[in-house]
Amino acid sequence: TPAAAAPVIGPGSVLGGGRYRLDALLGEGGMGSVYRSTDTRLNREVALKILGGGLLQHETARARMAREAEALARIEHRNVVQIRDVFDDGPHLVLVLELVTGGDLRGRIERGALEESEAIRIMDGMLAGLSALHGAGLIHRDIKPGNILLTEDGVPKVTDLGIAHDGQGRSMTRTGAQLGTVHYMAPEQIKGGSIDARTDVYASGVVLFELLTGQPPFDGKSDWEIQTSHVQHTPDTSVLKGQFSPHVLSVIECALEKEPDDRWQS
Repeated sequence: TPAAAAPVIGPGSVLGGGRYRLDALLGEGGMGSVYRSTDTRLNREVALKILGGGLLQHETARARMAREAEALARIEHRNVVQIRDVFDDGPHLVLVLELVTGGDLRGRIERGALEESEAIRIMDGMLAGLSALHGAGLIHRDIKPGNILLTEDGVPKVTDLGIAHDGQGRSMTRTGAQLGTVHYMAPEQIKGGSIDARTDVYASGVVLFELLTGQPPFDGKSDWEIQTSHVQHTPDTSVLKGQFSPHVLSVIECALEKEPDDRWQS
């Protein structure tokens, strides 16, 4: 007998035994949707991340969502998005997250490159959150502007730990896709080698470069071209010279070294 189709959900739907009301769609991705929602029991706004119905047939997808919940629950830090709850609601698997209402770093970059002082302020918070993850034995593996949310007053918060790696050989993958995002992937990640905190350091260097210039250091017409550049080519940092302090330039160059041993170690 064919499995029943998952019911359509959207603004106005109620999940969690009537506790959570979906108010507005915030975003959609390969793993599902995120809604601005109301916790009617506590009368507060939250974000509900809902695993897409079609993906529920894949054990790796369900496990990835559960893995994200477990990872987030281990961290309490002002620069990491906090988890409130996780539950199954019939065909839906749902994470209840802290609502962060200032958009993400991708949207901020799209408005134009940042001044050095603002870029450093944002990076300081982002790296503090990332350090908290590393201190808990987690490697994010997908640091990018879209995974850095901003509060209304500009506090950065690291989110989306669904492909985080716990340093014990356990990790979750996107169903049918490569881990990470090609513009931000370290050479060892592209080559399928071992990863550690320095893999996130590389991605952070890419983010800082993009904050200051509006563009990542490597681009191309295909994922393969971009990956090849990460592995084989030296980033052109000449665009930074004369515009930003030499110290910032040296930080980026060190973070983007091909060999993990040559990068910042934390």
